[in-house]
Amino acid sequence: MIVYCFIMISTLIFLLHLSLIDVRYNRISNFELIPLFMISIYSLIYRIISQEYKQIIVFLVIQTIISTYLYVARFIGPADYKIIIALSSILDPTSSYGITSNLDGVQFYYYFILIFLFFCSVRILLNRKNARRSKYLRNPSLNMMEMLFLYCFYQLSKLQNLPSGTVLLLEINSKLISIQNAQKISTCWVRRIIPIVPYIALSLILTIFS
Repeated sequence: MIVYCFIMISTLIFLLHLSLIDVRYNRISNFELIPLFMISIYSLIYRIISQEYKQIIVFLVIQTIISTYLYVARFIGPADYKIIIALSSILDPTSSYGITSNLDGVQFYYYFILIFLFFCSVRILLNRKNARRSKYLRNPSLNMMEMLFLYCFYQLSKLQNLPSGTVLLLEINSKLISIQNAQKISTCWVRRIIPIVPYIALSLILTIFS
């Protein structure tokens, strides 16, 4: 138990450090992920020695499949994907570190999904509000799922002082949409890089202290 507490606290410290980097630069290099992967490898070795690796391997495989889907679907970035994979081998799905009896592995992903859905809901409401203000019309070539993806992960923004005749291109699911700008101000979907690592760190904090 003492070893597991040390692993969790060390992981949380590195996650908070990576969160600051993600917020400031919106980019995390592989070199900065080395300490987290060292903890991950140490955790796996410790459980193999203590013969507690069977459940961990099953949990790691399941979470790798889920994380790979999120990455391929562009819900998370490459650094977020690597961090979640590392956490899958650190979190123990058979024990709890916090003050409740909830299993850490399951509880972490429960909080992460809740935070993720909350973020999507806030982004949808803000985009809905901006769409009404700017009288944005839905592009007929996009279906409802594609529009939902735009509302969740893009931001409806006004681009000012564009030269007349500027063509804005947007690609959604291999559909290339051309938006002709006839005025000085054009409303367009802009891809905003959202730091996900702070949400991961917050999920771990809630897992430890709840």
